[in-house]
Amino acid sequence: MTPRPPARDSFVRTVLGDIPARELGFTHCHEHAFILPGRTSEIEPNYLLDDLDKTTAELKQFYAIDGRTIVDAQSIAHERAPKLQQQASKLSGVNIVACTGFNRTLFYPPDHFRFHVAVDVLTARMIEEVTQGMAIYIGSEIVEKTTIRAGIVKFASDYHLINDNCRKIADAVAAAHLTTGAPILSHCQYGTCAMEQIELFSKLGVHPSAMLVSHMDRNLDLYVHQDVAEAGAYLIYDGISRVEYHSDMEIIELIQRMLEEGYGRQILLGMDMQPRTMWKSYGGGPGMTYLGNTFLLKLRRAGLTQEPIDAFTNRNPSDALAFRKYS
Repeated sequence: MTPRPPARDSFVRTVLGDIPARELGFTHCHEHAFILPGRTSEIEPNYLLDDLDKTTAELKQFYAIDGRTIVDAQSIAHERAPKLQQQASKLSGVNIVACTGFNRTLFYPPDHFRFHVAVDVLTARMIEEVTQGMAIYIGSEIVEKTTIRAGIVKFASDYHLINDNCRKIADAVAAAHLTTGAPILSHCQYGTCAMEQIELFSKLGVHPSAMLVSHMDRNLDLYVHQDVAEAGAYLIYDGISRVEYHSDMEIIELIQRMLEEGYGRQILLGMDMQPRTMWKSYGGGPGMTYLGNTFLLKLRRAGLTQEPIDAFTNRNPSDALAFRKYS
């Protein structure tokens, strides 16, 4: 089966409900709005984002520069916060697309259900989260079910590795996607295993155009980017401002090369603001306005016209985040 291109009546699912894809607006395609206390912040205390007022304040600043939508990449785990996502969206005016699915194995204790239940159980949970509402977890236990629906399904691999458990998760993610039409957000650790992910999901019946591959700008190998784009997947460049990986100028040079090769309609942007030290509202920086206020100016300074910039920030996200219909 091949997904039909997004139609005029295509929609994106947010925590406040479905909206027409064409109304998505300026979008960051990989962010983190909340990370509640749990294993993630135990591993890295800087990854604790648990304050509704601070998230709302940051999103209001984003809205003030015409930011309209973010994808919150926090997946099934105790740390995900559906109710807070919904409150922050209402208070700020920013659409939040929430995730079901699973993060890297590192962020789950060995006794977590992801390691021990069958594929069909994992699939059913993800389908329910997309179609009915996300669950709230303590450890592996569901403590509450909500009517707040996820709009994207997450898959993650490790550094140069897709292990057996990840392959099981991929089976379930593919089945959930094929059932619901929800797009797939994938995590590539340091930009590795992108093509391996695409090949794996292709074998499971998922067309690459349904995949939004994160962290690709952690790995500046142009051949890898060309291969991913040629396969038909979307590439998320979400390391903007994160000079511990690469400078903005290196990312801009990569974007220019991809445009020269004709792949401008497959580029998506974000900042992956998982560390609280990136948030102005937590006393850090550069803040969520950096992409719109600074990085886009750098793109123009490098000679990019408004047409590709509009594609990266508006048109491409509208297509990438729209639910698929298969024929």
